[in-house]
Amino acid sequence: MERFAFITFPDSGEGIISRHKILNKFPQKIAKVCTCIKGPTRIDVVTDKKSQIELGYIYNIPTIHYRDGHFIFDDRERQIKLLIRELSKSEIELVSAPFISDIFEEGDIQTFSDSGIHLLDLNVFYMIALYVSAMELLKILRKQLPYMDIGIWRGDTQIGETWIDILSPYFNSMTIGGYDRHRLEELSHRILRETGLSCEVTTDVANCIVGKDLIILTEKVEVNMGEDAISLLSYPIPIKGLKDMDGRFMFCSGIVELCCSPVTDMELNIWEYLALNHTLFYILNGSYGKFIDMAGRDDKNFKDFLNEHYVHPFCVKELVCGFETITYDRFRMLYFKNIDRREKVG
Repeated sequence: MERFAFITFPDSGEGIISRHKILNKFPQKIAKVCTCIKGPTRIDVVTDKKSQIELGYIYNIPTIHYRDGHFIFDDRERQIKLLIRELSKSEIELVSAPFISDIFEEGDIQTFSDSGIHLLDLNVFYMIALYVSAMELLKILRKQLPYMDIGIWRGDTQIGETWIDILSPYFNSMTIGGYDRHRLEELSHRILRETGLSCEVTTDVANCIVGKDLIILTEKVEVNMGEDAISLLSYPIPIKGLKDMDGRFMFCSGIVELCCSPVTDMELNIWEYLALNHTLFYILNGSYGKFIDMAGRDDKNFKDFLNEHYVHPFCVKELVCGFETITYDRFRMLYFKNIDRREKVG
C-alpha cells in the first residue's frame, strides 16, 4: 500500500515539543528555536489496529501557526525544502492535511510536484460524503419532507443544479437562488416539467434561505440561517470559515467507513480525523482515488460522478457537525425533540 505523510493542524510546533523526551524539558523559547531549526518532524505513525501494518506517518511543521482564524507560515521556503528532503528519504509521494489548500500556495504545490510528491486536495471527497449523508437524512426525515421548506443557494452553478435535481422529487416547497436569474428560470421550468414541483426563484440570498427547514449552500453567505435549520455546506470550507461553524445541524461532510481501523498514539481533532479518514479512503479504494485524480475542481465531473455506480459502496457512518461528529441516531433524537409534532409529522 502507498504510504503517505499527514500534516497535523498547525500548533506552532507544540506537538513536537510535547512528544520529545528531551525538548519537553527545555525552556519553551529554547525548545521552539530547536524545533524550527530541525524543521518538519515525524511525531506519530498511523497503523491498522488489526494487522499492525504502518499505513502512514504524521508530521508537524513547527513554523505554521493558527491565529485569529488564519494560518501563518513562517520560514516557508526553507521548511518546505526540509519536508521534501524528509519525505524523499522515506520514499513518500503523497501528502495530505486538514485545510491543505490554506497551508500551501500554488508555488508550493509546484515545488512538491517537481520532487515527485502529490498534495492531496480532499474537498471533492468532503462533498461526496456530504451527498451520501444527505441521502441518509432524507430517509430519516421521510415523513417530514412534504411539510419542509427547502432553500438552495447558487442553483446557477453545476453543484447547485445537481442538488436541485437530487432533492426536487422529495419536496413540495423549494426556493432556488443565485445571481443568474435567466439560468434559474430555465432550471425552474425544467424541474416543473420533470417533477411537477414549482420552484420559487430569487436573486436575494436572505429570501432563499431564511426561515427554511433545509438549506443547501454552495458558497459561504453572511446570513443567519437559524439554530434549528438543517444546513448542508456543499463547498470547500476555508480555515477562516471555522468560526462560523456553530449551527446545531450544520453539516459539511462525513466520516467514511473504512476497510481498516486506523489508530494513532496522539489524539486527533475533528478536522485531522476527517482529513485522515478520507486520505485512507483515497488510498484504499481505487475507484475513488482514480476519480479524485481526474476530477479536481471540475463541477461537471462531480455531477457525472454522482450519477455513476461508484457512490454505492461509499458508506458514511457519522456526520461532521461543527467541531464534532454526530451519528444518524443522535441527529434523529435531537431533531425530532425540537419540532412541534402537531404541525409536522415524523
